[in-house]
Amino acid sequence: MEASSNKGLLYFTVAAVSLVTLWKLQRRQNRLGAGSQRDSVHQDEVDMQYLRSCHILRLQLSPPAQSNFRVVALLLLEDGSVVAGTNDEPSPNISLAMCAERCAFLRYRVQQCSSPVQTVYIVTDANTPVSPGTACREYMYCHHATRPTTRIVMQSKEPQSDPLCLNLSDLHPFPSIYAGLTPEEQMKFGRTLQSSIQQQVEQLQVTGLSHTQMSNLIQAAQNASQQDIRDSLHAMRYGAAVAIVDCSAGTTTGSTDPPQIYIVQAPQIKALEYGCTLDAACQLASQILVNKKARPVAVVLVDQFGIPHGLFAQARAFFVEHGFGDCMVIVTRVDSTSSQAPEKKATVQCVPARELAPFVPEFRS
Repeated sequence: MEASSNKGLLYFTVAAVSLVTLWKLQRRQNRLGAGSQRDSVHQDEVDMQYLRSCHILRLQLSPPAQSNFRVVALLLLEDGSVVAGTNDEPSPNISLAMCAERCAFLRYRVQQCSSPVQTVYIVTDANTPVSPGTACREYMYCHHATRPTTRIVMQSKEPQSDPLCLNLSDLHPFPSIYAGLTPEEQMKFGRTLQSSIQQQVEQLQVTGLSHTQMSNLIQAAQNASQQDIRDSLHAMRYGAAVAIVDCSAGTTTGSTDPPQIYIVQAPQIKALEYGCTLDAACQLASQILVNKKARPVAVVLVDQFGIPHGLFAQARAFFVEHGFGDCMVIVTRVDSTSSQAPEKKATVQCVPARELAPFVPEFRS
């Protein structure tokens, strides 16, 4: 037991020394390069330094129990300091797994950091760079320490391999219009937008759906939101609905009947522990999967004000990873040029589900 503790202490010390060294390096670079545009080659060298530090930590860690797959995330703050995190999966209930990125941001909070995050470095045991999952994308995008332009630099298990660099906005398009707002501010903003959004929704068209079917889809989602009644836990209510086309209808020899379209709805079901809340759009999954000859045409997630939202992380993962990337999603995009929520202009549009989760890792059995 003592030997194991000493070994763990040694690993921690080595990682800590490595991070401190990089912190000093960054501070020196900040002093030398203040007020000037960094050369891209120089930036690449800096990135490789931090990625190497991530690999040092990764190789010291034992793989997590469920996936046997290590991930390390390192936050480089604008003041030059660094915060690291790793994934952990102690439970056979894999939905309770902790991702490296969120672990790092929790340490950011515990350490009471105040400097914005400049870059997030991510390394894994994979042969190719692996982007953050949809949950970590949404978490990071909504965090007060990040910006849409925050850099995400990813690398494979080979420290000399070429990294992939994207901005946070590249990974999480069509974010919630309530990102960064308190529940009270969300309610106020929703009421402000309600009238204009409803007018836009009435004019919306989706290929394959009639105007009546579109209206029924939106109404079904809003009806479902009224079942999300635990307002004391959180003020916002959400409901989802999906229009499904039954491709088996009209395929009988000699039949001229058009394919049947039916609508399924579900509410968000809040839990006292927020992480155990059942997402509204994800609860549509069983109805989508039950008929192999049916496919979803359009899906919408609305709040109690009838405002459509880009699907939350869990539903983005479901639609894209399970082959429903063509399904149209009704979303609301907010003009980000105004800093004041009530002054922002919102536009309703339809986009394929795949556009809500670009660059997702491919599933390989």
